[in-house]
Amino acid sequence: MIDTGKVKFNVRPFDRLNDIACVFATWCHYIRRSEPFNRMDPDEFRHHKRTVIERLVARHPPTMAVHEAHPNQILAWCCCDPKRNALHFLFAKEWVREKGVGKALLKFELPWFLRKKIYYTHRSKATPFLERRWDMCYNPYLVMKCDESQLSELSTLL
Repeated sequence: MIDTGKVKFNVRPFDRLNDIACVFATWCHYIRRSEPFNRMDPDEFRHHKRTVIERLVARHPPTMAVHEAHPNQILAWCCCDPKRNALHFLFAKEWVREKGVGKALLKFELPWFLRKKIYYTHRSKATPFLERRWDMCYNPYLVMKCDESQLSELSTLL
């Protein structure tokens, strides 16, 4: 159990069967309202964003913050890539925002996040707030799957 002083919650692994609908719905909802996605055709957006989210979730299953007494009540979740210091998305329900749940979840996933720069790959209306609060930098290219061998191959072509 994690206690932020304002909220107590448990952390559990992503359960694809039970959590994918919540992750997909919240991720799309908050991204859809931000630039440039708010100018896209809604059907095109859902189709392409679903593909991106499914690939990221398969590679980096989200960590779920759940109510201490009700493990099926999701309070927040985050999808991170610790190898790249990347935060793909962080969601917290409105009633737990500003209560330390997101910060505690990031510390759980990326323990060094207050000491090192974190790159985030998806912009939302909340990201300017996160950038001011923590050392974060936007890098959408970290969504792509590249390992060191692919990068060295690419550099020889350039």
